[in-house]
Amino acid sequence: RTRMLPVLLSPQHDVAEAPAPGREEAALKLAASQAQARQATSLFDAAKHGTATAFATAEAFRKLRTNLVYMRVDEPARVLVVTSPKPGDGKSTVAANLAAAIAASGQPTVLVDGDLRRPTVATNMGVDDQLGVTDVLVGRLPLRDALQESEVPHLKVLAAGKIPPNPSELLGSKAMRGLIAELAEQAMVIIDAPPLLAVTDGALLTASADGAIVVISTGSTIDAELQTALDNLRVVQGEALGVVMNKASRRTMGGAYYYY
Repeated sequence: RTRMLPVLLSPQHDVAEAPAPGREEAALKLAASQAQARQATSLFDAAKHGTATAFATAEAFRKLRTNLVYMRVDEPARVLVVTSPKPGDGKSTVAANLAAAIAASGQPTVLVDGDLRRPTVATNMGVDDQLGVTDVLVGRLPLRDALQESEVPHLKVLAAGKIPPNPSELLGSKAMRGLIAELAEQAMVIIDAPPLLAVTDGALLTASADGAIVVISTGSTIDAELQTALDNLRVVQGEALGVVMNKASRRTMGGAYYYY
């Protein structure tokens, strides 16, 4: 059974007081300062201004990071796909913040834009959107030249690059599997993938990864949509490591945010 990961992501956290900022909060602020995409606005703006919500958000991603570590003690995951059933669920926000949280622990991390149809990572992270995954796959650039530094220590970014006419074929190719394997030799890899109900791209990427985190919108994603999304992963023998509930608050969810 797919587990519900204990993390609440919302601009309306109920927080009594904010702790003093630490290294993780600082890293999230740096990631926040670069974010411009619509999905990222609420969380990143809160982090940028150092509000109580920002610290609650940082704590949520620390919990998510910790759960991923303990989920596979003997064989830690090195490649994680972050996807969702539908557009607008906030998976790009989760991918960027999770990557920043992992990097803040001192682990080398690469955030990859696996959405070759509607890429957002370059805009979110403030890097060049004209070079990236597609350039490496077609042999235009070596991987080392396509990787870009972010303002978050230990976090590099591999943008999508130029949008190709055949995204699914590229993402399911032997070259893409080789690219992911090469990245995983040196770093933790977080892949921002397309929604699962719209196209097959997210499932194809999960087949080449250690598993997927599926982001759903509280009050918006219906059970049938989530079930179909999980079934799409099973078809390609991909593993759903857990589900993240986005746009939820502790006040409205009560104790439901603990995993089961």
